[in-house]
Amino acid sequence: MTEPAEAFARACPDISTATEISTGDIVHYYHAKLTDDTRTLRVFTVGPKSTDEAVDETFERISGQWLNLSTYPNVVTVKTRGDKPRPWIAVELVDGRPLKAVQSDLSLPEIRTVLDDIAEALRNAALYNTTHGALSPETVWIQQTDDGVTALVDEWGLKDACQQAAGRATNTAFTAPELASNNTPDMERADVYSLGAVAYYALTGHLPEVPDKRTEASELTPPSSHNSHPEVTSNVDNVILKALAIDPADRYDSAVDFNSAISRVLPTAAELPTIEDEPESNDGNDKDRDGDQRDDTDEEQSNTSDTTDDEIDTQTRDIKPTRQADMGILGAVVIGVSLNMIPLLILDNLITRAATNVSTSIPIYLAVYGLIPIIGIAALGLVSTARSKTKDDDYRRVVHKKDHDLFQRNELLRRLNDIYVYFWERPLLMLGVTIPVTMIALALAIMSDWAPTSLAGMMADPLQGTFFWLYVPAYINFIPLAIFYERKVSSWNKIIGSLSKNQNNIDRKRISRIQIQIIIIMITYLASLGVIAMLDVKFEMIARLYQQGNSVDGGSSVHSGSARSIGRYMPSSDFRAMLLFHAATLQALLSSFIAGYIRGRNFRSGMKFAVILLTITLIMWQTVIPVLKVELI
Repeated sequence: MTEPAEAFARACPDISTATEISTGDIVHYYHAKLTDDTRTLRVFTVGPKSTDEAVDETFERISGQWLNLSTYPNVVTVKTRGDKPRPWIAVELVDGRPLKAVQSDLSLPEIRTVLDDIAEALRNAALYNTTHGALSPETVWIQQTDDGVTALVDEWGLKDACQQAAGRATNTAFTAPELASNNTPDMERADVYSLGAVAYYALTGHLPEVPDKRTEASELTPPSSHNSHPEVTSNVDNVILKALAIDPADRYDSAVDFNSAISRVLPTAAELPTIEDEPESNDGNDKDRDGDQRDDTDEEQSNTSDTTDDEIDTQTRDIKPTRQADMGILGAVVIGVSLNMIPLLILDNLITRAATNVSTSIPIYLAVYGLIPIIGIAALGLVSTARSKTKDDDYRRVVHKKDHDLFQRNELLRRLNDIYVYFWERPLLMLGVTIPVTMIALALAIMSDWAPTSLAGMMADPLQGTFFWLYVPAYINFIPLAIFYERKVSSWNKIIGSLSKNQNNIDRKRISRIQIQIIIIMITYLASLGVIAMLDVKFEMIARLYQQGNSVDGGSSVHSGSARSIGRYMPSSDFRAMLLFHAATLQALLSSFIAGYIRGRNFRSGMKFAVILLTITLIMWQTVIPVLKVELI
């Protein structure tokens, strides 16, 4: 009879060999090798006996989330994944042992490091709206080297989620109690419970009591009572018991908050007492001890400096490719800036040629409605190509906090907040509301004769016509998207404050580089807007000069024909105003989308810039340009 692992390897085009490690009805676990890699990997796959589509969908969803996180430290790395013959994921074979196997060997400072690593992995997961859901000593790998210990978080709830999808959910001492009874639990606080349970086990070697056997965290045996580490005090007990509270609202908000609290009460290696015979107290020995203490302090500071340097090296190693990509983005921005003025120069030349009896109406149309969009899209393509080589901006996937006390106390506010959160997490669904509103607004504008329905009407008042046909729809659709997106950015800025010092500095420097690139785009657009305004004034002056020349020469039979022919192809004032206003509006939109793609690799992050630049363009055309014409003509 063929083993499931062998059958899987034969049916999977990417797997050369597979050896069975453990099997179950839902998820199988193999050691395997890829066809293009000689290294042994671990493979998780849906078992051949499972026919539930919900299990397959859950496996693919969780494995996709794991893949997104695997580039971060303290997360087991995903090598690849596939769906033939059934969903599977291949991850690294960790050179270490599970926390469950090494717990008794860990010192208190090492436990503190392990908890810090786990919390860091959960923090990065939260940035991607992802939680673990099944954290336990079996899903945490410990790597022990001469430099210390490192913890890697594994599985990311893959097995448990598939079991639950198949209707076979199991609860352990590390499972938050609400996961068994609440259809919409706060998964981030559920992870806090599991992290607290893992900390309890790491400190004591004992499992915390299963939640359904108690009603309060205070019913737990405090970690300090197990005497595993004499340095574990009641302060540690208080932090652990708060994380293990039955009510999620009584726990810490996040793994970061828990880790900050536990780090304040767990002693470091330098703070642990040393056990040695006390020498006789005399002045000479006191001086020797003082000298030894100074030497120890110097050594600690040296070790701390080395650790900091190692941390910086680790965190900046993955940043170097991103910096190179940022330089590519900057190069694309510079090219886009250079190309941005080409349509305006061509437009200037065409209208000037029209003033010298050359018909240029069609080329003018092509320059405004063809060349400007084409060059803008080309610049956007350059930026998107360079931007695709950088990592996603994490603030786009921040978890929303739904449990503010004010919203929970008031039913109406709670329902309104639920609606807000729904659209906050799915901003594009707002278009289902804003597009119908846009259609109603346009219908009302047409019925009220505010929005022109012909080219002649648009040319008669290009500002009003363009406002109702373009600006009103843009405002109705862009403003809600901008609000929801900026709320996510605000949440990200709060999370930045919880980063480690070095990672904080790295992220802030990266954001600063992005801001500089966006500022270049904004300044370029404002310069283009100024050029367009001056072109409008220039062409108005030329047109009036031709009109004056024709009126002066009109009585002369010698010059009347030639004089009246001068400037006969010159676009009318209304036509020029419409073309230049549309040119400015198109450049505002394209500049906004480019800035948005630089900022967050999507157009939604440019909605704020679109609203701002469109408003600036509207104000410029309504107030500044008329004043310039009065003053200069």
